[in-house]
Amino acid sequence: MSNSPGLWICIDGPDFTGKGTQTTELFKRLIMANEDNVVTYTHEPTRNAKAIKAKLKAEVGNAYGDPELMAKLYIQDRVDNERNVIRPALTAGGIVISNRHKYSTLAYQASQGVPIDELVTLHKEKRIGTPDITFFLFVGDHEELCERMARTGKTGDKFESDLAFQKLVAANYKRLVKIAKNDPEFYGNIYPIQKERPRSRIEDVADSIWQNLEPVYKAWTERRDRIQ
Repeated sequence: MSNSPGLWICIDGPDFTGKGTQTTELFKRLIMANEDNVVTYTHEPTRNAKAIKAKLKAEVGNAYGDPELMAKLYIQDRVDNERNVIRPALTAGGIVISNRHKYSTLAYQASQGVPIDELVTLHKEKRIGTPDITFFLFVGDHEELCERMARTGKTGDKFESDLAFQKLVAANYKRLVKIAKNDPEFYGNIYPIQKERPRSRIEDVADSIWQNLEPVYKAWTERRDRIQ
């Protein structure tokens, strides 16, 4: 867990599952819950991860290339993000919402061919932290994923543009849910949120996240109030 005065929440999952939308919804709910909450939003890869962003743009059609290098770049960006943004916010007693964290590297680079155990070891060597609670978002089926990609109107990057690769990524996220119980210190508390067809409303998904988060949030606020 984050082991700090703050509360660390992560929303993760395959591309086109609504992570950005749901982090925004959660941000608003946390402010509505208490206007004194100090909430920090962060996204990985960060704006400083120029090497990652260049490879994602330049290597369309090569989803499986450079898996070890990609893992190294993502992990280093994560180290910097924890040191410069996440840890200071948590130490100050704030709430951090992470749009993606270490789970993304486990799912994506495992899909590229790196064993999950090796990726876990790399994170442990760098002492990457674990959120207090994490939500994985899943779309209903492969057809819906294709629809979501088409609706964005954007040109997919190295990973987004390969639908077969995206299916592997989704399968690996589901695998992480199953194996997380074998190493709770590393994985933490993971809650899968499955969006069913017909498409779930944004509010329905946000409600599911909040229902699972609320007991954790209340326990955290009670602990914070006792300390103060």
